[in-house]
Amino acid sequence: MKELQAKAKVTQTMTRDGLVVENQADGTVENVSSREAEQDYSTDAEGKAEKILERAEDIKDGHKNKKKAKKAAETAATAESEDGLHRSAARLELTEEERADPALQPYIQKAGAKADKLDAARAALPKKRVPVKEKVYDAASGKAKSTLRFE
Repeated sequence: MKELQAKAKVTQTMTRDGLVVENQADGTVENVSSREAEQDYSTDAEGKAEKILERAEDIKDGHKNKKKAKKAAETAATAESEDGLHRSAARLELTEEERADPALQPYIQKAGAKADKLDAARAALPKKRVPVKEKVYDAASGKAKSTLRFE
């Protein structure tokens, strides 16, 4: 007598490696798609995962160090400008003989006055704009209106 065999039942499943066809009758598995297998990042694979984590930490530390250096440079620049080491660009740099010349006196005084005015205007500029939202009530109409202003 002839031995009967079951009809091959085939199931398809989508995995991370792509489409996989599994024959339920004999248990064979076939990878249909040509996608390569995903890399294994486990620590037993010659320490690759450790190297990747160390590299990520180095990048993060480098970013933090760069940020600290930038902040230190900004604070040093503001400290120098506050100390008066950097003069206004509008100020005339003249020698003693040029300042003593009576023909240049009116021009020197005008330039000084303009530089003073420019320095005062620069000092009056707001350093940081802070938005303030406030409600204003109109008594005549009985309604509230919100306004936005900057300090």
